[in-house]
Amino acid sequence: MLEGMFMLFIFSMGLGIPFIISAVLIDRLKDAFDFIKKHYRVINCLSGGLLVLVGILMMTGIFGRFIALFA
Repeated sequence: MLEGMFMLFIFSMGLGIPFIISAVLIDRLKDAFDFIKKHYRVINCLSGGLLVLVGILMMTGIFGRFIALFA
């Protein structure tokens, strides 16, 4: 039972800590969100292009060989 309680505690901390950090740093995060809002179109196009590129690399098998270099 103690092991289960400990695992539940660790799980809860893993879920809660990012929210606590973001609440503490909300003013700094506001600047990041303003940057994202200002450059939303560029970020969206770059992300979409990267997604298409990765998809093509996966279809051709090049992505698998690239990942195998890190294994």
